[in-house]
Amino acid sequence: MLPTRIERARLYELVWSRPMSHLAKEYGLPSQKLKEVCDKAGIPTPAPGHWQRIAAAKKVSQPPLPDAPPENS
Repeated sequence: MLPTRIERARLYELVWSRPMSHLAKEYGLPSQKLKEVCDKAGIPTPAPGHWQRIAAAKKVSQPPLPDAPPENS
């Protein structure tokens, strides 16, 4: 599979729109690897249980996308 590039803001939108396990499958990589990519890019990800809380109609919060970390961190 060829490497995929995606803009940081778009990845942030995607990880908050559906479970990372589903998103990772779409991109053909393990969900842990997708989490690592997000962490390295400084993208906050939903906490465990986030999607269950949404399914139960409970209030959830989404942190804003912070500034990108320095390139060489």
